[in-house]
Formats: sequence, structure tokens, C-alpha cells
Amino acid sequence: MTFGPDGKLYSTIGDQGKNQLALACLNNQAQHLPTADQVAAKNWTTYEGKVLRLNPDGSIPEDNPEINGVKSHVYTYGHRNAQGIAVGPTGDIYVAEHGDDELNRLVAGGNYGWPYVSGYIDDKAYQYYNWSAAENCSELTFNDVAPAPAGVTVMNESQFNATNFVPPIQTFYTVDKDFNFTEAATSCGEMTSTCYPTVAPSSLRLYTSDVIPGWENNLMMTTLKAGRIFQIALNENGTALAREPVELFRSENRYRDIAFDPDGRTIYVITDMMGPVQAMKEGPIIPTTTLWSPGSLLVFRYER
Repeated sequence: MTFGPDGKLYSTIGDQGKNQLALACLNNQAQHLPTADQVAAKNWTTYEGKVLRLNPDGSIPEDNPEINGVKSHVYTYGHRNAQGIAVGPTGDIYVAEHGDDELNRLVAGGNYGWPYVSGYIDDKAYQYYNWSAAENCSELTFNDVAPAPAGVTVMNESQFNATNFVPPIQTFYTVDKDFNFTEAATSCGEMTSTCYPTVAPSSLRLYTSDVIPGWENNLMMTTLKAGRIFQIALNENGTALAREPVELFRSENRYRDIAFDPDGRTIYVITDMMGPVQAMKEGPIIPTTTLWSPGSLLVFRYER
């Protein structure tokens, strides 16, 4: 969560992992919006997969967007798991999404596509498998790379035509339609997703100092399975990248969060206690769970 320049509190809620893995038979709520009756009853069950905008006392701001005729705490929707949120240099709010691995700029009332769209609407490597719609869902074995079994409906990204869809500023990373996920994961065993080309974003912060050359007003995004931090420079109006992201501090660590000292030259990073990360080696990606600095506070310092 973060306070915006408007004094409102912006808070992210993930989709709770529904329609996948052990929760495959539960309906994903990221595209579901609250009704007026639900808001009146303070029933917040449809707030999963959303970014909320609240007054500091928890009430609904009068200028929140009216979506489908209803005003609620919902500011944007169609998110998978926005683990990072930050105010950018222009005052806009940005989120780093874990799972579909996107950097998004928030637009009031915007629909970010999940679970119908992951990244851009490009029909590349993603299709929406609606496991929860299958009448025999409890009898099925979940698999996110094999062809959908009978009863599971499949939707291409291009079938999603919401007029308020907001594409990401950047994905980390979109792969082509012919990418072989099964082959990519052969060296991962049970840690299959660690071998996919996504990076697992975990937090987002804005660096505002002018001490480190070229860093002023850049976003810094930590990642878990990629073992690196991304420096992200935006264009002048904050709507696109000014250049390709720069990968920093490569290690066999799961970076959880980042903060900057007021001196502008000291960077603090906390790491996960455990979990898989991509090993630093040439050739196919393989995972390791032997972390360099598990459960630690790391300090990086810029020296002229």
C-alpha cells in the first residue's frame, strides 16, 4: 500500500491464487465487480484482484471511479497479484505484478485483463483455462502447460474486448507462442515455474535522489526467482519506458523489498528466508534453494 499525492490510500489485493493449483476449482474474482447491494452491506468479497483507493478513515472517496454504475473502493481491477506499488515521478501510481510479471500504470476505472489476459493482448503463450467452470473440476488434475482436459473452457486473449483495458508498460517477459514450457522446466523438477522466463516481481520503489548518476526518478523493482533488481526509467510523462530496464545486483537471493537511505547512496534490500531462485550459470535455467544470504538485510553503497 502507499499514499498518493492526493492523500488517498492505494492498496493492492491479489486474486488469492484462485483457478490454479490447489485452488483450481474456485472462481477467480479479478474481473468481478461489487454490486451496489454488496457495497451497502459492506460485503467486500469481490475486492480480490483489485487496487483499492480509500480515504484514510477507510471510507470510499467521493471521486472514486464509477464502474458498471457502482462506486466502491475499487480503483482498478483485473490484477493478478500486485506485490509492489509506488508513486512515480509524475505523481501517477504504478504497480509491479507478480505472476503475470507486469509493470502497470494505474488509470482510474481501468481493467488490466487478468485472468483473461496476461501481459499484452497478443495471443502468444497465454490462454485462459477456466478450471473452476468445469462441472467435474474436483476430478481433474491441474496442469498449467498441457492441453486443457474436457470440461475446462479455453479463451484466447484476443477474445477479450473490454473498452477500458489498459496494457502494461512492460512485461518481464512475454514469450512467443511456440515457447516450450515443458522443455524449459525439465531441469526444475517440482520447482517448475522457476525455469520459466518470468522474474516474480516483489516490490517497487521510486529513487528520487540525484546522487547516483542516471538513477534520479527511476523505479526500482525487486524480484524473487530472478535474483536481480530492475532499474526502470520512465519517459517524461510517465506513460512508457525511456529505455530497456537495467538488471542490477545479480545473485542467488530472493529479493523481497528495497529502501533508500536519505543520503542517496545507500540502498537496503531484504531477502527471503527460503525458496527457489535461478542459479547463476550458463546454459538452461536451473533452480537452487541454497540462497547466498537467506533472511538478511543487505546494504549496497554507491562510491564515486
